[in-house]
Amino acid sequence: MAGQKTKWKKMPEEVRREAILNAARSLFAEQGYNQTSMNQVAAQAGLTKGGLYFHFENKEQLFEEVVRYLLDFERGELAEQIDTLAPIDRLRGFLNLWLEQLVSESGKPVSDWRIFFEAWDKPATRDYIIAFYSKARRYLVDVIRKGQRRKEIRATQPPEVLAVMAIALLDGLDLQTEIHRQDARQMVRGRRVIEAFLEGLQP
Repeated sequence: MAGQKTKWKKMPEEVRREAILNAARSLFAEQGYNQTSMNQVAAQAGLTKGGLYFHFENKEQLFEEVVRYLLDFERGELAEQIDTLAPIDRLRGFLNLWLEQLVSESGKPVSDWRIFFEAWDKPATRDYIIAFYSKARRYLVDVIRKGQRRKEIRATQPPEVLAVMAIALLDGLDLQTEIHRQDARQMVRGRRVIEAFLEGLQP
């Protein structure tokens, strides 16, 4: 463990910060906010407790940052690449990007259902969730509307309805991941569900 902590000291600050967020996310999802300690987060991230507090003042601040991190789908190259695609492929990319959030750094299924339920009880993090879902709905409405205009997506339902259906589908997959946490096949099922949904939208 000492060697790992020494290694982290040499890593860029943003790498250490992301390691902390991933460790905290895993623990909050598995144990809940109250049962997770800063000592546990530091140990799982491979940092000293002082190294953890260098980045986050307390557990509440860390929890808020985890929620913000989970709701930031604009980070990374994949999100940028999605916006260069045709509407139906942008929709596929967004849905699969959301689905990929249900995989931990170790490759195991992980649900954030518990995190978001607890976040809803905290005014600051509740605002993050509301803002994210509003933004996601607007994004999906825009993509679906463009797809309908280009005849890539059937216009049998308004874009607003299809956007809500897409978000409900993803929330359902998150809940299924929580229920079937130990089932490694859950991600394969999720991709199949997304493809079935997209097939139903195409002419």
